[in-house]
Amino acid sequence: MAETANVQERQLTLADLTEYFAKGSKPKEAFRVGAEHEKFGFYLGSHKPVPYEGDKGVHARSAFGVAQMPLLMKHLKDPEVPPPPRTDGA
Repeated sequence: MAETANVQERQLTLADLTEYFAKGSKPKEAFRVGAEHEKFGFYLGSHKPVPYEGDKGVHARSAFGVAQMPLLMKHLKDPEVPPPPRTDGA
């Protein structure tokens, strides 16, 4: 027989939520310097964001190997330069 969940009779308050998250926090002495940050791709010439889809999108570019990065950078700067061959067999 399945157990039933314990349901609270009152609504959660901001204090309830604050207490819940505070319990999961590290003490200040345990804080360390972190290097988390977001990276946003954009085109150098126009500063437009790089799309995910398409032949010049992030998805297509991820199919190139690291060794081909210089060729890929030339292609991105100058569309007349052919892109390097893909490494994913597509």
